[in-house]
Amino acid sequence: MFEYIIYFSISFFATTIGAISGIGGGIIIKPLLDFISVQTIDVINFLSGCTVLSMAVVSVLSNRKSKIKLNLKTSSLLAAGAIFGGFLGQFLFDTAGNILYENDLKTLQSTLLIVIMLFVFIFILIKPRLKIQTKKPIISNVALTFIIGAILGIISSFLGIGGGPFNVIILNLLFAMDTKTSVKNSIFIILFAQVSSLITVIANNAVPNFEPILLLLMITGGICGGILGNVFSHKIRNKQVDFIFKCVIVLIIILSFINLLELRK
Repeated sequence: MFEYIIYFSISFFATTIGAISGIGGGIIIKPLLDFISVQTIDVINFLSGCTVLSMAVVSVLSNRKSKIKLNLKTSSLLAAGAIFGGFLGQFLFDTAGNILYENDLKTLQSTLLIVIMLFVFIFILIKPRLKIQTKKPIISNVALTFIIGAILGIISSFLGIGGGPFNVIILNLLFAMDTKTSVKNSIFIILFAQVSSLITVIANNAVPNFEPILLLLMITGGICGGILGNVFSHKIRNKQVDFIFKCVIVLIIILSFINLLELRK
């Protein structure tokens, strides 16, 4: 029973923060489950992906009447790229799983996550000095936008994290969106990336074995987190979202580093 409470709590906490900050939640769920769970890596990736998908669906539906509007042209292109990248990322994950031992694959994921999160954290620190243009996007080319979306989808699917932090940074830096607009568009992109990843798993008959109640609890947590996160997101300012984002990045780096040390023992 206690194990079930832990799984629900992790999914609820992660997706609440994910809906507020645009990170999705998988970026928190993955290292936390790696840290406390005895589940295999494919089970953790699948549970994380389904949880984030449930949160994204709720968030997108809840935000339909929000004053903050989707940039459909940019986000649709990025989402289309993320769908393609999601298929490719899942293929790379399955291929790596056939080549590497499970601990080696976990080590690879944790190492990549630390490196990417450090890059994100450095960007956050130097962001005030960059004087980011908020009116005109740096990138408007259709093909390049699609490629960027594909890269985000690959990272999201391979690491099993949803990809939210990278989405928010890219939308903020390259497409001239403020923090809360980046959050909303990020979740829209996450939705499509996770759908493509889930379809790939099902189509390849690669759904791992696990207790169905774990999936039910985590999806329920994701739905509740998506609803609560959206309530909070309408009440807080951009600076508060930025602060939450920074705290989450630090937490992820610490957890991933601990996981890496445990794996190398």
